[in-house]
This record gives sequence, structure tokens and C-alpha cells, in this order.
Amino acid sequence: MIDSDIAVRDPLARVKSLKEVKNKKIRALCTEEVQALLSKTKKIYP
Repeated sequence: MIDSDIAVRDPLARVKSLKEVKNKKIRALCTEEVQALLSKTKKIYP
């Protein structure tokens, strides 16, 4: 609710915060994997 251009209640009060999940299985691609991904992508989307 807004009264005289001042917010009376916090509009985000009922929004739940997100939980951060740590995943140790995520890893960066190596150079060869990146090249393979790009070459296959170029075949599908020239």
C-alpha cells in the first residue's frame, strides 16, 4: 500500500530468498571439449 508516495509495507516481504546450492560436480570444459562443442554447434547452426 502506498500512502502519500511513501511505501507503508515492504512489497518484497513475502518473497522467499533463494538457497545457494553448492555442487562439486560442476567443472569447466577443457580445450578439446570446447572445440568439440563448437564444431558440433556450427554443424547445427551454420
